[in-house]
Amino acid sequence: MTHPHDPGSFDGTGGRSRQEPPRPGYGPAEPWQAPPGAHYGAQAPQRPSADPARRLVAAVVDLPLSVLILYAGSMLVMMLTYAAVTLLGLPDNQVSLNIGATSAAVLSLAALFCYHWLPVARRGQTPGKRIAGIRVVAADTGRPLSTGRAAGRAAVFGLLLLPCMLGHIVSGIMVTSDTRAGRSLLDRAAGTRVVAA
Repeated sequence: MTHPHDPGSFDGTGGRSRQEPPRPGYGPAEPWQAPPGAHYGAQAPQRPSADPARRLVAAVVDLPLSVLILYAGSMLVMMLTYAAVTLLGLPDNQVSLNIGATSAAVLSLAALFCYHWLPVARRGQTPGKRIAGIRVVAADTGRPLSTGRAAGRAAVFGLLLLPCMLGHIVSGIMVTSDTRAGRSLLDRAAGTRVVAA
């Protein structure tokens, strides 16, 4: 039964009135559509994958710099260890040598991690990638990497150095064989793509 004071059911004299259109905001919901040209998703325009030759140029620049960082860090810590043993009169034995070698390895790996983490988190490019005109983006969105995701990629980069850079050799083969996306083992493990800058 319809309520007698409902304006859409009776006209007050007992007769039926015609149905009025619903007031704005009270009608059936229409699906929302974004204005033309607006981008409301996390998806960024897809850039073309980086050419393998450019990736090789970046690797040729980054690899010697990485080795230099490892070497310089190791030498610095070993010199500091020698100075501590000599100047402070610490025992000159295998224990001191082991402490120095371990400290050198940890510091060098931390420096290498930062080399492949901080520039990628900030600009998406290591110095080698910047020279080659390429950058790292997230594979799922095409956007720059978050700090955490860039750290994960740098950690995977370090793991692929063992043993004897075998992981990076496999990565290079994957880049040249994957003609569509050009993603390496590092890219697949970290969920990234290397694209033209």
